[in-house]
Amino acid sequence: MTHCHGTTPTRLLKLNKSFAEAKKKHSSHDDFKKGCHLRLSSFLVHSKRSQDVQRGIALLEGSTLSKFANDPKQEAEKLYLLAVGYHISGHYSKSMDLQEKFLMECEREVGDCGNLQSFNEVKKFFYFPLASALVHSKLPQDVQRGIEMLEVSLPGTHDPVLHREKLYLLAVGYFRSGSDYCHSRDLLDRCLMIEPSSRKALKLKRTIQDRINIKDSAVGLGMNIIGVLHHIATTVGALTLILAAYKGIKRT
Repeated sequence: MTHCHGTTPTRLLKLNKSFAEAKKKHSSHDDFKKGCHLRLSSFLVHSKRSQDVQRGIALLEGSTLSKFANDPKQEAEKLYLLAVGYHISGHYSKSMDLQEKFLMECEREVGDCGNLQSFNEVKKFFYFPLASALVHSKLPQDVQRGIEMLEVSLPGTHDPVLHREKLYLLAVGYFRSGSDYCHSRDLLDRCLMIEPSSRKALKLKRTIQDRINIKDSAVGLGMNIIGVLHHIATTVGALTLILAAYKGIKRT
C-alpha cells in the first residue's frame, strides 16, 4: 500500500506525467492505469496543501475507479486513502465512515485467504492501514484490538520510521480509549525523539496535555470542595457542641 507524506514539485510533476500517459493507454493496460491513479491519489491526499488533498479526493471518487471493486486490495486502498483525505480536510465523520468500510474490506479479505502464505501477504499489505483504522474506530473493541496488534509487533520493529509510526498509532489508541493519557503522552515523547518535528505527534501531545490539565484541575477542584465541606462540617459540629453546652449551663 502506497504511503506518501508531504509534496515536492518534482515528485508531483512525475506522478502527473505518469498519470497523463496512463490515461492514453489501451484498456489492456488497466492495471498500470489504476496503479498510477492510486500513486498520484495517495501523494495528493497526504499533501500539506488543501487544494492537493481536494484533488486527491476527487480522483478517488471519480467514476474511473469503479473497476477497483474487482480487486479487493485496490478497493481497500481506495477506501483508506479517501478516509485519509477526508480526515485531513476536516470531514471527520465521513472519514470515520470510510474507515469502517475499510475495516470490513480488510476483514473480508483476510477471511478469504485460503492458505498461510496468502494470509501473510494480505496481513503485510494491510498492516498499517488496518492498525490505523482500528485505533481510530468508533468502537472501543476495535481500538483495543488495534492497541494489542501494535503492542505485539512493536518490540520486533527495528526500522526507525516504522517504529515511529507504531508509537504514534499506539499513542492514538491509548488516547482514544481514555485509559491512560500519561502513557499516550510518553509514547509520543518516544515518537518525537525519532522525529522531533512530527506535526501530528506534536498536535496530539498538546491535545493530551490539555486533557491531563483539565483532569488535574477537576481533581484539584474536587479536593478543594471536599476540604471546604469538611471545614463547614467541622465548624457546624463545633457550633452544635457549643450550643448544647450553653443550653446545659442555662438549665443549671
